[in-house]
Amino acid sequence: MLIFIALGLLISIPLFGLDISHLMDYFSSDNRKNVFFLKFFQSVQSVGMFIVLAFVLAFLYRKIKE
Repeated sequence: MLIFIALGLLISIPLFGLDISHLMDYFSSDNRKNVFFLKFFQSVQSVGMFIVLAFVLAFLYRKIKE
């Protein structure tokens, strides 16, 4: 899960033109550009948490049964 947080941040920095030193301001500000950043960030986290994790667990459970 931490991998997808880092991946979301690394992709969003050049995509949205974010400044690393002011990264926490993007999470707390009400700017319209920040809304798109937060939607993207949440989408990346959701894919990592629900979709990728389900495939990894299915793979691991299949390995245990064999």
